[in-house]
Amino acid sequence: MTVLNWNPAWDTGIEAIDGQHRNLLAQFESLIAAIHQNHLHDQIPGLLTFLSDYVEFHFTTEEGYMQAAQFPGLAGHKARHDELRPGWSS
Repeated sequence: MTVLNWNPAWDTGIEAIDGQHRNLLAQFESLIAAIHQNHLHDQIPGLLTFLSDYVEFHFTTEEGYMQAAQFPGLAGHKARHDELRPGWSS
């Protein structure tokens, strides 16, 4: 059962970022499957740990690319990331 599908319109043209986006989507898909298959103790904790760590890695990487490119929307995009960061935003 696939719930989350990659939309090519989301491609940024930066392979590192696009690959991370696809990986995040795949891992969220794995989490959804584990929930539906009732793998509460053997898969879900590891997936949640991975996602928490990987989301922070991705946000930091993406913000670095935006800063290097002097992307004018960096502050707003970082603010959105900060809203999504689990427990790290102030």
